[in-house]
Amino acid sequence: MVTHRYRSLVLIASCGLLFGCATVGPEAPEPPVEEAATAEEPVVEGQPSGDGLTENGEIAEGGELPTGEPEVLAEIETAPEVPAEPVAVDGTYRQAISEADWEGAETQLEAVLRGAPAAAQAHHDLALVKVRLGKIDEAISSAQQAFVLDQQDAVAARLAVTLLAGVGRLTDAERFVDDATAKAPKDVNIQNLALDVLIERKEYLRAIDKARDLLKLDEVNVAVMKNLARAYYHMGKEKTARFVFVRALELDSSDAEILYYLARIGHRARVGREKTLALYARVLEASPDMPEALNNVGLIFYETRNWALAEERFAAAVKASPKFKEARLNWANSLRGLGRYDDADRVFEALQTEFPTYAPAYYNRGLMYWENEFGNLGKQERFLKAAELLRQYKEASGSELTPDDVVDGYIKEAVEMAGQVQAAAEEEKRLAVEAEEKMRELGPKGLEVAQFWDDLRERLVKARDGWQQVGNMDKVALFDGLITEYDDMLSYLVSDLRSAVENKLPDDIEYGIGELDTGTVEFKERVDEAFAEEPPELAPPAEEVAPEPALPVEEPAGDVVEEPAVAEPEPTEAPVEYSTEPVVPDVNDEPAPLPDELAAPPVEAEPPVVPDE
Repeated sequence: MVTHRYRSLVLIASCGLLFGCATVGPEAPEPPVEEAATAEEPVVEGQPSGDGLTENGEIAEGGELPTGEPEVLAEIETAPEVPAEPVAVDGTYRQAISEADWEGAETQLEAVLRGAPAAAQAHHDLALVKVRLGKIDEAISSAQQAFVLDQQDAVAARLAVTLLAGVGRLTDAERFVDDATAKAPKDVNIQNLALDVLIERKEYLRAIDKARDLLKLDEVNVAVMKNLARAYYHMGKEKTARFVFVRALELDSSDAEILYYLARIGHRARVGREKTLALYARVLEASPDMPEALNNVGLIFYETRNWALAEERFAAAVKASPKFKEARLNWANSLRGLGRYDDADRVFEALQTEFPTYAPAYYNRGLMYWENEFGNLGKQERFLKAAELLRQYKEASGSELTPDDVVDGYIKEAVEMAGQVQAAAEEEKRLAVEAEEKMRELGPKGLEVAQFWDDLRERLVKARDGWQQVGNMDKVALFDGLITEYDDMLSYLVSDLRSAVENKLPDDIEYGIGELDTGTVEFKERVDEAFAEEPPELAPPAEEVAPEPALPVEEPAGDVVEEPAVAEPEPTEAPVEYSTEPVVPDVNDEPAPLPDELAAPPVEAEPPVVPDE
């Protein structure tokens, strides 16, 4: 029999174990869930009922699970069990399985079976590894071979039945079960396989009746109780299903499948985030790498926009089951939530390559291209890419696309937005051509105007300095005022005009010229008045006379006697103080000539310092 360590792998292929797939985007359609068949079969009134059950197959109020009577059990002849002889094999492949190295485990197991083709356990384990790798046909073959070699391996038989049903080969599954049950009519675990087929056929009431009969033969058979609970679950009777699962859990507290269904029932019933996480924590304690449980924990974090924790759980689910396409879709969407668009795009692209008919991958990737800027694509290219992906979603959905699906509206809007981007680009190009033409006219004019105002300021400074040299402080004050006004009101306009010319902004050039032309009329009038009297010319700066070179000093012959150092005398007079007030000459007197040391232009905007007589 297979151990609990491998039992959880059966869940990958079992029915209804995927809780759902997250999608991103406005009014995203519900993505198809491959195995979560929840369609209810109509309950037929008057269906035969058994002990402890209502006529609809539910557990009656105050009732108990049906059990076999002692006298009925006594009549059963139990066939002696003849276990298959185990074949000793190299079990090192289990290390690869524990590390989720599915390709490595597959290679090692196939090598084992080449040397020991009758090793039932190796066939069993290879079937589970093939499921993880998405090689379903090969997994079916390996599971069937494991059962042929070990007729007691009901887990391998159940895996084969579930996989056959999952790929639409229900007739083959039924034929396989009929053959197995015919060979072991008294083995309850083998007879339980018929319940799997009935559940796959959605014949839930027949499955309930069959489960009741089997429990009369073995009232503590956990596998039968699980199928009974699954039948109730798929009928939508989750309270009854939970009751049966809890009873089964009392018999096997480490059964990961039971714990998973209980967690899923709590999740669907919205018992609260913390309680649901605690339920899934029990599942992962029993089976740490169960991909469905990891995926659903990721969904809980995804719903609260905790992208980092969601991404971590989805990535773990994908590692545990690389072909788990719903987990890969959710992983890509969580990467998108983290803003890692390039990483998300790679996951989406690989998902589309491996599962070209998986519609949700196209839809979610299309929304990402529509709503997010990333990669090297321009806006128009992104919108067109989004429209193409949404068309592929529509094609992949086929007949499953509902009449009220919004995808056609999204495609139309994406194409329109791409057109708007193209129109805007063309308009921008046209404006650039116009701007270039205007620059040819306005550029030189802007430079000419800016140079005029730069020259005007230089004239004002020279005039002020000229009046300053002759000591006409009234004129100095007049020109100082004009310079200050220029600096406060006009210098920034001139600077902006030059910047507009350098950056080729014709509209800004035109604006700057207009402002300097219309806003300076009064200032220009006062400048003209100031220059009504021609300012004196500035005296050229005095030429500097190079000092004569010092004559070489001859060293005295013989020994040099050092003279004793003589201390410099302390100054006896206070330094000359200069008046801070400028000397204003009489208007009738001729201005006195300036001393040679003051002939150079003074520091701008500061009056010269003239010593007192």
